[in-house]
Amino acid sequence: MALKIIDYGTKEYKQMLTLRNNILRKPLGLDFSQDELETEKNHMHMAAFEDDQMLGCCMLVEE
Repeated sequence: MALKIIDYGTKEYKQMLTLRNNILRKPLGLDFSQDELETEKNHMHMAAFEDDQMLGCCMLVEE
């Protein structure tokens, strides 16, 4: 398993959004708003990969 920093707006970032949406949002009937996604430009995104498959992800937010 490898950890990788993901840049905002990249193909991998979009893959991360899909993973987060499917696991965290859809079960609650929620979706991301454009405002929420816009604020993520300032956050650090990381993902765990096995080969090319994204297994998990996290977002670090400075307060």
